[in-house]
Amino acid sequence: CNMLIDQHQQKGVGLIEVLVALLLLAIAVLGYVALQTKAIAASQESILKTQAQSVMKGLAENIRTNNSSRHLYMNAVNHFLSSTTKPKDCGTSECTSAELVNFDAYSAKQYANTFGLKVGIAVCPGMKTDAAFIRQCIFVVWGDTVLAESNAVLDYSQCMSSSTGVYVENAKCLMMEMY
Repeated sequence: CNMLIDQHQQKGVGLIEVLVALLLLAIAVLGYVALQTKAIAASQESILKTQAQSVMKGLAENIRTNNSSRHLYMNAVNHFLSSTTKPKDCGTSECTSAELVNFDAYSAKQYANTFGLKVGIAVCPGMKTDAAFIRQCIFVVWGDTVLAESNAVLDYSQCMSSSTGVYVENAKCLMMEMY
């Protein structure tokens, strides 16, 4: 009789154990999915940073190559933030140094656009504009971070502080100094 009572009290216990095990498994799977989502987002951010560095390095190399017109690049690159006018194609025809500036600026914009990036050039944060040598910086932004050009001056305030050079929290951008 005692055996019958024990069996009667055990009815449904196996089912509860299975449900608890399934609940624990579901929590573990949700944790894994959340971890994978974070890993994918970090990987995508890393890819964008690599592409931004490629854009900046390419533009900096073009500027070094056309050093005699270095002073024209800032306005040309920033002009193409909003302009869609295609300049003379220096890849297929001979160009002056100034025409090469516009071609390089337009090409950098097009290359950046293929990755969803925007590119601009400004006087580096903390530099005085009356200095004998003005150090310039290339900025590349993506996502919700915006570069704006106004009166030939690049506004990169959504990316970093112009006085301290500290990145704005959660800004999606990179900056590279050119020498």
